[in-house]
Order: sequence, then C-alpha cells, then structure tokens
Amino acid sequence: MEEQQLNDAIHGAIFERNIRKYKEIKDFYKEINFSDLSNIKIEILNDKIKVFEWILANPEYDFNALFDSYYLEHEKYGYTNEELYKYFEIYYEDLLFTLDRYKRKEYIIKLDDYN
Repeated sequence: MEEQQLNDAIHGAIFERNIRKYKEIKDFYKEINFSDLSNIKIEILNDKIKVFEWILANPEYDFNALFDSYYLEHEKYGYTNEELYKYFEIYYEDLLFTLDRYKRKEYIIKLDDYN
C-alpha cells in the first residue's frame, strides 16, 4: 500500500476525534442529528474501503510512524498502535455500513437507527 494513501486515509479517519470514545458504529452518529449520504462520492468511499482492508490485514504495521510533527492529534491522546487498530476496525465497519445504506438508497442515517 502506498504510504501517502495510508497517510491520507488514517488522518481523515481520526481527524479531530478522540478515538477512545468509539467502541461501535453508532458512536459515529452520537454527536449529530443525522448523516445524509445522498451526495457521497462512491469512488472515494470504495477507495477508503480498500485502504482499510489493507490496514486490517496488516495489524503489525506501525501506524504511528505515519504521523509527522505538524499533526499532533494522536500525540494529544497518546494513541498506541493497538488503539489505532481497534478504532480502524470500527471505522471500517462504518464504511461498509455506509456503502450498504447507499446501495439500498437509504441516504439518511440517524442515531435512532441503532436503538
């Protein structure tokens, strides 16, 4: 997997998030009223899925090595590789969930969908 592709995907997945708060997919929707998938770019979603499939197939990879000094979000919380990997598993599940909802033309996702 190309390092820049990994870097972009990981940074996008954790940007401004305390990943320790995410234990299941519904945690992505707790702070919003709903998510509208109608304008999603399916090619980008599919690209993200491919990257996270590679990530999950390579748990020994040093994900922290992808962070440079200007991006300190992971340092603020002190994430370990294991914490990052567990979060990536949940994030990947959410990507698949999003793709499934999009394919079924169910474009609105609400927290109530999980209760």
